[in-house]
Amino acid sequence: MHKILNLKNADGLTGLELIIAIAVICIFIYLFAGIIFNASMPDMNHKSPGGIVGFAVSETGYLLIVDGDCYGMQDTGGTAGTITLVSENPSSSAMGSCQIPVKLVTGSTGAIEMDGAEIVFTYKNKSEKLSYSGNNPLFKPAWTISDKSGVIPFQDADEDLLLEPNEIFTILVYQSTPVEAYDSFQVSLTPKSSLPLDIGFKVPPQIRQNRIVTLLPV
Repeated sequence: MHKILNLKNADGLTGLELIIAIAVICIFIYLFAGIIFNASMPDMNHKSPGGIVGFAVSETGYLLIVDGDCYGMQDTGGTAGTITLVSENPSSSAMGSCQIPVKLVTGSTGAIEMDGAEIVFTYKNKSEKLSYSGNNPLFKPAWTISDKSGVIPFQDADEDLLLEPNEIFTILVYQSTPVEAYDSFQVSLTPKSSLPLDIGFKVPPQIRQNRIVTLLPV
């Protein structure tokens, strides 16, 4: 019995017995250290991660980014994704609405209630606040979600308004003032539980001939 536990007599142990004895000692030290740590830090058992790493996890869990190209549509009504747009004073030379696909940053662990978000649309130094609308057809001024998809191919988003990891929501912005070709504008999207997503665009001249154009980043 003393031969197995006394490492001074290791010469009499087989290689397997020596490995097992060392492993048992390491496990005992690990468990003992864990007990001492938990006893000295009781409040840590019920708190969210702190410090720099915890802050980073918290922030990236609720951080929006743009996913791919953004599009502007003539101010002539029609359909954008699943939404019908109503334009009471149409203008084929100006952009009446735009679509911005957004998702959570890679590695996110949280979800965002998108219907509680606020959009501020700024054009020619004038800002307009837009609230979410679930109406279809859609009237100015408002914003809505015109499409949902998944980051992973063939994996679509579910039906709720929570933007979750691996989901893409296409935001449809329908502001009061149309944006003329060559002009620039800014969109600030601020969910209640996330940092603002601020982006700027320029309307290309092709909007005069084409109903839909790819917006230029600025």
